[in-house]
Amino acid sequence: MPEAETKINLLRDRLAVIAPRPVPYEDQSNKVLCIDGCWAYLTASDDGGMKASDLLGRVEKLYWQPTIVKFQNQRRGDA
Repeated sequence: MPEAETKINLLRDRLAVIAPRPVPYEDQSNKVLCIDGCWAYLTASDDGGMKASDLLGRVEKLYWQPTIVKFQNQRRGDA
């Protein structure tokens, strides 16, 4: 199985076990780690110049609404 498909399937598997809703903060680290692993393969991942490394420690308000994962990313320098 190609790397992209494997990483995206991992993300799908992790999201499949949660209901559509805001993802509680304590559950976000596993989702974010998985999202950053397949970031390059997601639609619009390079819009605005964001890199996978920009996600770690800065994702806020992660929301799962099948088939879309929404989140805000704290900008560098924001407190």
